[in-house]
Amino acid sequence: MARKDDLDRMIEKELDMMIGERMSKEDRPDALFRLGIFLSEVGDVSKYITHDRELNPNARPHGSREDEVLAYGQVMVQLYGLMHARGIGRKEALKAGMMNWMDADWRTRKAVQTGNPDMIYGLAVTPFGTAGKAYVVDSKHTLEGYVRSKEPRIVVVEHAKPDIAMTFPYAVGYITDQGGITCHLANIIRGGQGSVMNMPCIVGTGNATARIKHGQMISMYAEEEKGIVELKVK
Repeated sequence: MARKDDLDRMIEKELDMMIGERMSKEDRPDALFRLGIFLSEVGDVSKYITHDRELNPNARPHGSREDEVLAYGQVMVQLYGLMHARGIGRKEALKAGMMNWMDADWRTRKAVQTGNPDMIYGLAVTPFGTAGKAYVVDSKHTLEGYVRSKEPRIVVVEHAKPDIAMTFPYAVGYITDQGGITCHLANIIRGGQGSVMNMPCIVGTGNATARIKHGQMISMYAEEEKGIVELKVK
């Protein structure tokens, strides 16, 4: 058995190699099986929270601190195993996760006050611009209605949900009230394929759906040096 200091160095420098070697010896290295093991380990970790004496005084104890440390370790290694099965590198995943965390795209985006009634600011997903009529999604003007029209418009929505995908073949740009530079729509447009790849997109304006009228002519473009997108309402 490796000494603790040796193991520390191995984990620091050779973790990916260790994961690959370990997975090669597993009877079931497939992703579905690894997912099941990972979820079972997560369930074990939750017991240390629900049985915490301070959080739940009437619950019985559930293992020692050393047991809990091991439980978290098991969650981590099983997650790494699942990532390996899916061909995802831990550094790549950690970088993407940290970017999303710092971006905090789950927070409510507040509109930037410019003093100019014809300008709306957001975050540039791509450096491209376009102009055209706006399709402002609301209870009257739905995504389904837009798809039926098949008109090349700039889709303006409060926040993008998975059903936004139905508009990809027809839209010429997207603008959202909410969302950050690492939100779902932004990731699709930056790394997507076909008609949505690198499409003009502005996210996190805060109030585009309230400021833009349905059918209004608008232009959208990016100021790359600032990393900020400006939307000019004509």
